[in-house]
Amino acid sequence: MKSSVYISPERIEAIGYTKSGRSFKINKYKVYYLPEGVMADGVITDGGVLTQCLDSMRRENPGLFRNTSLVIDGGSVSVKKFPAPKLKRRQYYRLIKDEFSDAADNFRELLLDYSIVKGKNNEAEILSCAADRNQAEEYISVFRNAGIKLKSVHIGAQTVMSYIESKLEFQNETLVINVIDALTMLSAIFENGVNVFMSRVRLNGENKESFLNDIANNLSGLVRFAKSEKISDITRVCYLGLEKGDTDIINSLNRHKEIEITEIETTGKDPENPEALPEALFAYLNIHLVSSPDGIDLIQSIKTLNQFKELTRPRRPEIAAFLAIVTLLAGTVVYFASQIYELTGNIEKIKGDIADVSVKSAELDEIMNRTAKYSDIEIQLNQKKEAGNKLPEITNEILDLIFNADGEKITVSRIEFDESAGIIRIAARSVSELDSSDYAEKLKASGLVESVLYTGYSFGAGSDGIIYYNFNIDVEV
Repeated sequence: MKSSVYISPERIEAIGYTKSGRSFKINKYKVYYLPEGVMADGVITDGGVLTQCLDSMRRENPGLFRNTSLVIDGGSVSVKKFPAPKLKRRQYYRLIKDEFSDAADNFRELLLDYSIVKGKNNEAEILSCAADRNQAEEYISVFRNAGIKLKSVHIGAQTVMSYIESKLEFQNETLVINVIDALTMLSAIFENGVNVFMSRVRLNGENKESFLNDIANNLSGLVRFAKSEKISDITRVCYLGLEKGDTDIINSLNRHKEIEITEIETTGKDPENPEALPEALFAYLNIHLVSSPDGIDLIQSIKTLNQFKELTRPRRPEIAAFLAIVTLLAGTVVYFASQIYELTGNIEKIKGDIADVSVKSAELDEIMNRTAKYSDIEIQLNQKKEAGNKLPEITNEILDLIFNADGEKITVSRIEFDESAGIIRIAARSVSELDSSDYAEKLKASGLVESVLYTGYSFGAGSDGIIYYNFNIDVEV
């Protein structure tokens, strides 16, 4: 019997199952409730206590942990998806490293990996992830100390994608999968079986009523986002992780009656626990991914990273770009300064030569030629100065739009300008994906840009503990 394990801030969930081809049977489902403060947003905060809990769970259920796969989710993992060019394996890792350069400061050591997945029009896309290597290794160590050898470690986002791919009934509609884990919810929009958007939000947990209201209200934001990005109309929303009866309450609060509200059916009975598995979150979804050779496995990622050790060193592209610009400008200034200095010296020499009545005609011709050359240099210098004087007005106007289009809701962390393509690449963050969508719309409405295109997104915890929505967009000017 194989097992799939997920650890939330509240409990350890383990599902024992047997699998044959694409079908599987759930044989056992066990839950071990954790003391407060052991886990926080996918990060182990007390490894010693977690080891004790896993060891107790293994001793009570020895047959459940002989072939174990773990799935992790939360602030210790960031995910981005973008088109997949044809590259060599090492080049893919360098591309992914550049994509996650803004996340390097959030993790002690960056662990990178990727998987090729299906995109729109059957075009290949890269599902890439950046994880905190120290956290990934701590998961492996905690399980090992509890007497459990992990076979693989997967990420939550890909388990959701793998689940949808395994269900034929989801391939010809636009639906949302919502996975509720304590006070956070992962929402993924799928169009004809292809993931087109993924976000994570923190829910209001003051009481049950506000908690369910937050879940219901989130749907309106996803509907608006789908319309703004020209995604097909959402027809169904599926929930996983709710208590019995919660779906009925959410359906009563739903303002979009054309959308069907359902639960994901986690069928299978444990002889010792005849109830279904309504609380099994990523552990259940992971069963659909665990045997896939194309899935991201952080255990294998660590081995791969050791082969490409230089990729672990964080690089700040904005600093490199700034130094390159400073070097270029400094070189230009030095060049023209030397030319002006030479010009001044030669003018003085020309004056002396003209005063000398013995100057030959040939020398005068040479002086005229050199004077014309220096005049050309002076003209070029003046033209560059005039061109430079025109740039600040245009640059300031666009920069003011980028940094202030949406007040304090958007924090811009990096911008790059591709002069040949006329593209400004922006990396920013917001509290939710809705703020990023409003920001993009305001950029479009300004009249200063031609188009705005999303190129990637991820989620990560800030220094204040809040989960932020990190996104990248290309602005054509």
